[in-house]
Amino acid sequence: MHWIRLLNAECHGIYGRWQAALFPNLHDVDWQWGSNPEQIEQSIRGGRRAQMIAWGATLGDDGVDQGAEYVQIIGGPSAESHPGKAAYEQNCTACHGLDGAGNALLGAPRINDDIWLYGGDLDTLKTTLRQGRFGIMPPFDARLDDFQIKLLVALLAR
Repeated sequence: MHWIRLLNAECHGIYGRWQAALFPNLHDVDWQWGSNPEQIEQSIRGGRRAQMIAWGATLGDDGVDQGAEYVQIIGGPSAESHPGKAAYEQNCTACHGLDGAGNALLGAPRINDDIWLYGGDLDTLKTTLRQGRFGIMPPFDARLDDFQIKLLVALLAR
């Protein structure tokens, strides 16, 4: 199983526990593309491309500020009256859902918890809203044989 650690280490860190706010933690409960064995296998075999568009020009500085603040409290008691709620509902729900639960079919991550790929602090959220994000996981179907892929899926699906 040494090869599995080496394979994951390049992006996810030697133990799959996140690396440099660039690659997902493989030990948390939030998987952007889904965590059942079929979804994991699809991610490994075919790779993934995820993009969140930049909203800075659309929302403006005030909208970015309010949107980032709203995302930090989504689902909480003060979210109902927050000024960022209307902009979130208009621009973000198609991907992240009304409650921030995300959508694995689209690769839109859950944003109503404390698990963040790039960081959940206010400045990082503003950067994400303003500039967008783009992530790539390369396909491994040509690098791994069927047995290795199934073994990796079994390890990750735990």
